[in-house]
Amino acid sequence: MSALTSFTIENTNLYDEIPTSFGYLTNLETLILDSNAFGTSIPTTIGIMSSLRYFSATYNQFYSIPIGIGNSNSISHLDLGENYITENIPSSLGDIGSLEYLSLRNN
Repeated sequence: MSALTSFTIENTNLYDEIPTSFGYLTNLETLILDSNAFGTSIPTTIGIMSSLRYFSATYNQFYSIPIGIGNSNSISHLDLGENYITENIPSSLGDIGSLEYLSLRNN
């Protein structure tokens, strides 16, 4: 699966955590995990996904954003709306120079 460039799981009601192994999909450019029941937090390995440009994980049950997300300088679209993010938003989001769209609506 190392050549995988796009991965989508929508409306499945999966409720477990996102596997940290997603971070090792170095060619992944698009990751869409909308409308599930993924919980707790986004894996810290998201920050090492060097090709990731589009990440959407709306309508889940995340409560935090990993500090390491700022290490991913390729993300241009980040949508984490409609979750339960109650912890501080990491200042490292400001380090993503390629970020063009950010939504944290209704958290």
